Amino acid sequence: MIEDDYTVNFALPGALKDARLIRAALQSSGIADRLIAAVVETLEAASERVDDPHAMDMGAVIFGLTPQQR
Repeated sequence: MIEDDYTVNFALPGALKDARLIRAALQSSGIADRLIAAVVETLEAASERVDDPHAMDMGAVIFGLTPQQR
C-alpha cells in the first residue's frame, strides 16, 4: 500500500463478496453487523473508484477510505 502496489493475491470483488456473505450470516443469526457493514461499505466505495476492481488486491480498500476527488 505504501508503494501503491496492489498486485492481486485476493481480488477486491472477492473480498467484497465474502464480506457480504459474512454480513448476511451475522444478520440471520441476530448478531450486530455494524463492523462488517462498515467494511462492506468501504469495499464498495473502493470498487467504484478503481478502473478494474478485479485487477486490484483487497488492499485497495484504502481507496474507499480516502475522499473522492471531483
